[in-house]
Amino acid sequence: RARAQLKASVVMAMESNSGRCETLARQIQIFGRPQSMEEIVAKVDAVDLESVRRAGKALLDGKPTITALGPVDKMPEYDTLTARLRG
Repeated sequence: RARAQLKASVVMAMESNSGRCETLARQIQIFGRPQSMEEIVAKVDAVDLESVRRAGKALLDGKPTITALGPVDKMPEYDTLTARLRG
């Protein structure tokens, strides 16, 4: 179901001129060139549980950057926040 939703959102993003421009600009920034719809669908279809686990591990293994807006006097210390993120 998530795959179908992602594919549908990619197709819908390409329906408007602004969406198409944003999508193409993002693809050029990330991949160095525009991606065909077939390439995008193939990449979505290639996602499996292990690749999701690897991506999650890569995110959680890094040192997070934490920002705050507003009064921070009651905000927990950095180490407390990162410990919560790691479970």
